[in-house]
Amino acid sequence: MLVPSQFPNRLRWTYDVAFHTYSWRTFMVTEFRGLEFTGGGPFRTGEEVLEFFEIEDVNRGHDMIVLACYTMILHLLSFVVLHIRHTYVKGKIVSRKKKA
Repeated sequence: MLVPSQFPNRLRWTYDVAFHTYSWRTFMVTEFRGLEFTGGGPFRTGEEVLEFFEIEDVNRGHDMIVLACYTMILHLLSFVVLHIRHTYVKGKIVSRKKKA
């Protein structure tokens, strides 16, 4: 798992494009914000965990809006594919095997 500062410059855009980024950040903030750990592990608080992964300033509402937009885009693309399939490709789609 790479933190954003460890991404090479040429791949930094992949962090912002991937929908996994937004779901993971929201999960981490929901789970760790406000926690205090006992037992002497590497982190004493949940905020230290968030700082380690460089997500201490995440806005969960913004991330949920981004995920909702991803959902709408995927549904729209699915509708377009189904519309094209229904309109232009009539009948069953069968694989065409070459005759031996």
